[in-house]
Amino acid sequence: MSFTDDLEQARTARQGVSIDYDTREARVCGHLLDMQEMEFKVFAHLAEAALRRFVPKTEMLREIWGYQSLPKTLPRSPDAMVARIRAKLRETGTHTIECRRGYGYRLVQGRG
Repeated sequence: MSFTDDLEQARTARQGVSIDYDTREARVCGHLLDMQEMEFKVFAHLAEAALRRFVPKTEMLREIWGYQSLPKTLPRSPDAMVARIRAKLRETGTHTIECRRGYGYRLVQGRG
């Protein structure tokens, strides 16, 4: 784990989110989220950006799904993955993923 990873973990821990990249575990306010690999990647990406900015779908497609160039019609994979993660977050009652059309997705606290 690098110094940058340590800083990201400390920052996200303050928001009630804990991400362990070595074990691929994510916790929200102490609740372990049962996630598949791609769900973990999307959640970690959103948690790292939380409170700073919205994460555009195009960024997620490039950085998580590995798209080099984007088709005219964007794939719905991020939307489906966010819906699955939202359902898991609903169980914690503490966080959700906000969507703002034209901006992207953002993990927020207090709206679960």
